[in-house]
Amino acid sequence: LDIFFYRALSSHLGLASPLIVNGVHPGLCQSELARDLTGIKAFLLWLFLLLVAFTSEQGARQLIYAALGGESEDGEVEEKFRGAYVSAAQVKKPSDFVTGEEGKVVQEKLW
Repeated sequence: LDIFFYRALSSHLGLASPLIVNGVHPGLCQSELARDLTGIKAFLLWLFLLLVAFTSEQGARQLIYAALGGESEDGEVEEKFRGAYVSAAQVKKPSDFVTGEEGKVVQEKLW
């Protein structure tokens, strides 16, 4: 549902707005949120995070990219960042449902 919200907000702000609205997925990141786990649960989570998770720094880079990465060489904001979904330091294309007529109707209802 969040993609509908930031796409609607971006469209209501318009192209002249200096604000860029996008959504960011930093990925699964290692952190201290489960520091109170003990025993086998703690070990399995540690192993899982070691194998597949980003470090906190790598996750933060996704947020920085979305905040700063949308500027072209001439200083203008790249249009692909307006209302975009950013993951793995890339702007990802929304599903056909989100960009289709049915998605636009849902987007306006949620707005």
